[in-house]
Amino acid sequence: MAEQLRGTPIIFHRKPSPNFLGVGEKLEEEALREHIRRTLQTASGCHLEITQRDVYTINHDLAKAQRYVAIIREEIENYWKP
Repeated sequence: MAEQLRGTPIIFHRKPSPNFLGVGEKLEEEALREHIRRTLQTASGCHLEITQRDVYTINHDLAKAQRYVAIIREEIENYWKP
């Protein structure tokens, strides 16, 4: 898909797996980082939007959700090549 979108005004839209945020009490940080890096590498040269859906619980752990967002921001800062 990225090959077709690269250089066009069409947005590459990515919804990471809700399992990273909504399953289990512990955030698997390295797995999340790898997941996001693959997206950033694949969508390089595209307009990219990342949204999260289908998370029904964060196990009452707001810090987990905050860390999730921080990791995505860090990966964008370190690996995004528009």
